[in-house]
Amino acid sequence: MGKLSQLFGQCSRAVSTFSAHRVNKSLQHEWGYIQRIIAGAETYVHPLKEVLMDIFLPKLTSLDLTSDEKDLMCKPVRHLGIGIVDPVFEAPLAFDNSQECTKMLTDAIRTGIVIDCDAHEHESNVKKQQARLLKNVKQQEAVAEILLELPE
Repeated sequence: MGKLSQLFGQCSRAVSTFSAHRVNKSLQHEWGYIQRIIAGAETYVHPLKEVLMDIFLPKLTSLDLTSDEKDLMCKPVRHLGIGIVDPVFEAPLAFDNSQECTKMLTDAIRTGIVIDCDAHEHESNVKKQQARLLKNVKQQEAVAEILLELPE
């Protein structure tokens, strides 16, 4: 878990310099790797979510944000957010997607069978597209729930 500690340190430094770009373009990709390879990573990235929600977003906006406002901000731009995604929300989706996309390759390694690289690439692309659609639906549902909670 040294990688997570390193990420928390980098996130804290980004918070102190108000570097939304750094969080969005660099750190999210690093914690994305952890989410893809560790089952139950949402448990481990929860402190990262707290840093984002309780320190980063209020400093970035200079506002006293409600929980719903913070949740909405942590959505993709196409879903009314600012593009800094919630690592706890993303973790199970990323892990499941990774498992599905690498299943054929993993099975080939375990059993020693020869893999058809074209078939693997095609299956992986299909699984990625399905995962994107599922994630999009889950994001839309989450946004709809948040919007219902916001005051008129």
